[in-house]
Amino acid sequence: MAFPFILLAAQAAGIGANLYANRAQNRIESKGLALDEESVKLRMKQESLAAQQETLQDLTTLRETLASQRAIAGARGQNPGQGSIKALEQKSVRAQSTDERMRNLNKSFREKYAESLSRLKRIEHQGTKAQRGVQLLGQSINMFDFNSLYGGGEKSDMVKKERL
Repeated sequence: MAFPFILLAAQAAGIGANLYANRAQNRIESKGLALDEESVKLRMKQESLAAQQETLQDLTTLRETLASQRAIAGARGQNPGQGSIKALEQKSVRAQSTDERMRNLNKSFREKYAESLSRLKRIEHQGTKAQRGVQLLGQSINMFDFNSLYGGGEKSDMVKKERL
């Protein structure tokens, strides 16, 4: 009669080992997910710095362009605040402003895309975690064959034969 209890204990030990492995795998995946999220944050900071650098370069170019236009207008004896010279200045300023808006818009799209990927990874992680939990539960239930442990296996086979 002790043999069924030994089998039951072995099955319980197997379930315990599966539970431990499942928890360890969940912890490892959670740490990997946290690293991915930190990587996304770092990438966004890098892109923000790159956008700021581009803005500074554009402002420097704009200032150089405006200074050149004023110098040319002064050499021609034209008043830089009037007429076609003023129109050229405004055109340069509008072009720089448009570039800056596009840069900010692109940066915003990249940020939203990266955030979406992070959310998707978190959702996938939770789904995988839940799926492993269901598999573990199914394996645990399938490990126990109570009929064979308590001698009911023979009777159930006989009942099946009688039904046929």
